[in-house]
Amino acid sequence: MNITLPKLALVVSASCVAFAAPSAGSAQEQAPQPVAHAASTAAPVDAPAPVKRKQDPNLISAEEIRETNAADAYDAVARLRANRLRKRGVSSINCEGTILVYQDGMRFGGPGSLRQISAGMIESISYLDGMQATQRFGVDHGNGAILAATRR
Repeated sequence: MNITLPKLALVVSASCVAFAAPSAGSAQEQAPQPVAHAASTAAPVDAPAPVKRKQDPNLISAEEIRETNAADAYDAVARLRANRLRKRGVSSINCEGTILVYQDGMRFGGPGSLRQISAGMIESISYLDGMQATQRFGVDHGNGAILAATRR
């Protein structure tokens, strides 16, 4: 007694694996036939939307500065983060002085000194609030600091 079993075809899709028997009545091997199922009739999944980078409110990149076509660092800060040029908060009422500017780690002056730095030379400009600036540079920084990193 010789029993022949039907050959099963393996069909793989993105969401499931199914086995399908070839149609009866044919002695020849047949190519695997796709099996219809609910997942195969669904609409294709769109590519995910590009992830937007969160913009750091305390950092201005060279790319952002180029996009503004600013002539100098002061213009760039005024266009992109104008509030960083003004004393703010409780410390602005209680503290004498102004926001201090540092270029490449060296004390450079007040906010007006940013006009002396060409926009094309800037790698980044970052802002430190009064507490951060005081921790980093000392007690006379209660109004904050602007740090300009330039290309050398």
